[in-house]
Amino acid sequence: MTRAAPDALSIERIQPTSPMLIDWYQTMRAAYLDGNEAMWWESFAQLQYSVTRPHPRSRRSLFGAVRARQCVGALEVTWRVDRRTEPAQVELAVAPGAQGRGVGRELAAYARAFARDQGCNVLQAEVFVPGAQELQGWRPGRFLLQQGFVVGNVEDRCVLDLPWQGLPQEGPPHDGVQLLSWVGACPGRYEVEWTALQQQMEEDVPVGTLTRGDTGVDIAQMREQECRMLDQGWLLLQSMALRGERPVGFTELMVDRNDPRIAVQESTLVDRAARGRGIGRSLKVSNLQQLALLPAELQIGMQHVQTYTAQQNGPMQRLNEQFGFRRVGTMHDAELLISPAH
Repeated sequence: MTRAAPDALSIERIQPTSPMLIDWYQTMRAAYLDGNEAMWWESFAQLQYSVTRPHPRSRRSLFGAVRARQCVGALEVTWRVDRRTEPAQVELAVAPGAQGRGVGRELAAYARAFARDQGCNVLQAEVFVPGAQELQGWRPGRFLLQQGFVVGNVEDRCVLDLPWQGLPQEGPPHDGVQLLSWVGACPGRYEVEWTALQQQMEEDVPVGTLTRGDTGVDIAQMREQECRMLDQGWLLLQSMALRGERPVGFTELMVDRNDPRIAVQESTLVDRAARGRGIGRSLKVSNLQQLALLPAELQIGMQHVQTYTAQQNGPMQRLNEQFGFRRVGTMHDAELLISPAH
C-alpha cells in the first residue's frame, strides 16, 4: 500500500530485503537518540532479525516517508495477530531536514488508518525527553500531544556508569533466601519458578492509566521469547531469589553482542510479602557481578547500564540511587483511541 501526498511525498512499506531498510533504521535511530544521553537503541542486526523472522503472535510493519527516493521519515507499527483488540505500538520519526513540512502528520494519519485496518482500536507510543525538560518543551512531545495522545505513565530513564564501583555493604539477604544466577537460558530445573516470576511481573508492572495488554506467560512462551533473544545476539544475565521452594524475586540484565556499549537493566521484581529484606539489592548486585565477568572483548566496549523506573516507585528509585544510577531523562507512555472507520 502506497499513499502519495500533494508535495510528492509517498509512504511506502519497507520490506526486509529493501535497500532502504538501512536508511529507515538510521532515520529512526537518529531521531530517538537526538539529545538523549547514553540511550540504548536496537542494533541494525537485531532489526534485521526481527523483520526476517517474524514473531508467531505479533507483526512488526515498517513504513518510510519517501521524497525524491530519500527516506525522510520512519514509521513502525507492531500489533498482535492473535489478539487484535490489544493496543498496537507505534514509533514515528522525521529526519531533521524534513521536519516542519507535514511528514510527521502524514505518518501519524497512516499509522491510525493502518492500525484500524488490522482491527486495533488503541495506539500506544513512547516519547523520550532528555534531562529535566518538560514534555511540552520537547518537539516530539508537543507533536505527540497535538496528535491527541494522552500520557498515562511516566518513567525516569537512568544510567549507571561502568565499571561499577560496588556498594559499601553488599551482604546477602536474610530470612533463608537463596540467590541463583546464570548467563543464558534459564536452567530447566527452575523454569517453573522463573515463568511464575515473569507472570507476576506482567501483572504488577506499573502502567498508570494505559490499557494493559495480555499478561499471560507460560513456560512455552517464556522459552520461545528466550530463544528469540539469544538468537538475536543478546547475552542474558539473570538472577532469582528463592525462599525455600518459593520464588520471591528476580532481575534481568541484557547485553547486545552486536553493540555492547549500553547494557539494558530490564525487569526487577520482589514479591510484596518479601520486600524490605534487601532481596532487590542483592539481586542487582549479583547481576552486576556477572556483568563484570563477561569476556574482555565485551568489557572494553561497555560504558553504561540503562534502566527505566516509574516515578511513583519510590523504593526502586532509592535503590537505584544507592547503586549510582543517575537520572538523564524521562519516558512518557501515551495512548490514543482510534475512531472506527465510517
